[in-house]
Order: sequence, then structure tokens, then C-alpha cells
Amino acid sequence: MRFFSITFALLLLSSQNIIAQRGIHSYLPKDTIKNKNYIFYLAPRVIEKYNESEGIYKDRHGTFEYDAILTALGNKGFNIVISGARPKLIDPIIYSEIIVKQIDTLLKRGIGASKITVIGADKGALIAMFVSSKIKHKFIKYILLSACDNEIHKDPMIALYGQLLSIYDISDPYCSSCWTLFQSSGKNILFKEYQINTGNAHAYTYSPLKEWIELAIHWINS
Repeated sequence: MRFFSITFALLLLSSQNIIAQRGIHSYLPKDTIKNKNYIFYLAPRVIEKYNESEGIYKDRHGTFEYDAILTALGNKGFNIVISGARPKLIDPIIYSEIIVKQIDTLLKRGIGASKITVIGADKGALIAMFVSSKIKHKFIKYILLSACDNEIHKDPMIALYGQLLSIYDISDPYCSSCWTLFQSSGKNILFKEYQINTGNAHAYTYSPLKEWIELAIHWINS
């Protein structure tokens, strides 16, 4: 049994090292590479619903292809991706502080704001909006997927800053355009929005579909 435990631990460590070599980390790495893009990926609410029996993230919308999305955002090692599983039912405002702290660290290390992108989907997009509202930096980039409903612009905690891209799917019954929110944010933002049609409803954010991945990569590199 002890031999099995040691072997499993070594395999887990090896797996984590391979992921790190691909530029994917669960938290901001200690070493700073100034010519890389740093991407904070905030997954949809499904990330808080890990199915232990099947070893997957899954809810009524479908199976969440977490690793495949991280790999796609890594863009063959050109980007450093920071993303971790969230505790179940975590408060978005509280979790946003974790991201703000890491971004502050990057800025203090001399990473340019234009090299930092926060991507959020569904609940992750709400967290990203709180990050934007707290950091108040006009040159940090944000990509919001399935972020807005008819009430989001009324949230007094949201006062957006930065370079914002919204992507929503016309087949998604829960979220639509962020235009009203963006218009109410004043001169603190530069924004753009794309409507796509994958036919996958709310689950389009659950896999690295080219319809949104290509737009995201272009925004990161712009």
C-alpha cells in the first residue's frame, strides 16, 4: 500500500510538472517571464460541481472540458494560463480578491498591464467584472463569456475599467448582450462585442470551440 501511495504521488507530481511546462498553473508562478501574456481563466459555475464518481466536471448543461480549454488558451506555450478549481458556492466578490492580489503582484514585478488578460465565463465572468471594478486599470484586458442578463447593469458593485470583449451565443437562453452595461461604464473602458451562433446554448463555454477561442486569442494578442 505504501509503495502504491508513493507511486501515485510521483505520478501526480509528474502530471503537474507537465502541465506547468505547458504554461498552465493553478496559481501565479514565482518566476516571471516578461515577454509572455498572462491569462487568468475563471471557469463557469460548473467548475464548482466536480463529479467524484466520474472524475469530471458536469452539470445539466453538459461536461466541462476544462483541460482542453486551458490548453487552447495556452496557445502552444505562448501564453501563461492561471486557473484553479473554485470552492463550491464561493462568493464572487471574495474570490475576485484572490485574482486582484495576483494581478497586483504581476504589475509590481514589472509586467505591463497590456500583457494581462482576465477571461471569465458565466459565474467566472461575474468574478472578472468585480476584478475589473477593483483594479481600475484601463489597459488590462477582459474577455467576458455569457456574462450579462437584463439586470447586471444595475449592480452597484460593478464599475468596469479596462479593455473589454464580450462574447455571447444567440442560442444561449440565459445571457445576451452586455451593451447596456458597457454603455453605462462611461469613459473608463474600451469595449467590443461579438454575437456567435454555435447552437450549443449555454454549453458553448464548456469546450474550446473555435468560434470563441479564436476571438479570445486575437483579443489577448491585440
